[in-house]
Amino acid sequence: MFCPSCEKLLAERLEAPYADAIKQNKPINGSIAYYFWLSVIWRMTVFGMSFGFSIDKNTTENMGQLLNNFLTQENAAPDSTVFKYKLLYCPTYSSKNSGFQ
Repeated sequence: MFCPSCEKLLAERLEAPYADAIKQNKPINGSIAYYFWLSVIWRMTVFGMSFGFSIDKNTTENMGQLLNNFLTQENAAPDSTVFKYKLLYCPTYSSKNSGFQ
């Protein structure tokens, strides 16, 4: 969906480290988790498909800029005052979703 350079950055800097930590049952680096989930929400927003929520244009642009800054700078630290998230697990939520929400 994105240019090859952006896809590569997302895969190498976020998706692979996040997936590896989960597969190996290791703690996930806080910055990786933060930006991984930010990227998921941002991508859902910029593709314009309906996922049951919407985010205003200014917030979407800010999310994209934060993500770009992290992906293009080494050792970038998240600004935890901007976005917060929580990963919830409920085993009865849905067998399709593995209980994650």
